[in-house]
Formats: sequence, structure tokens, C-alpha cells
Amino acid sequence: MLTSSLLLLGVAAVLGQVAWTRARARASLQPVRVRATQPRQFR
Repeated sequence: MLTSSLLLLGVAAVLGQVAWTRARARASLQPVRVRATQPRQFR
């Protein structure tokens, strides 16, 4: 049971990393004016 939970955690981490990378790439393509209105909570 511990192995399956670790596997799910690893998959979730990979999916989160991919989604975060695509979101940053899409935000970088947007104008700076639109990106500046969003809160800078995440780095």
C-alpha cells in the first residue's frame, strides 16, 4: 500500500511539474501588462 501511494505521489509530482512548466511558458508568451496584474505568490 505504501508503494502504490508513493507511485501516485510521484505521478502527481510529474504532472504538476509539467503543468507548472506549461503555465509559465504560456504566461511568458503573454504581454507583461497582463502578467503584472496577476499576484506574484509563486516563483
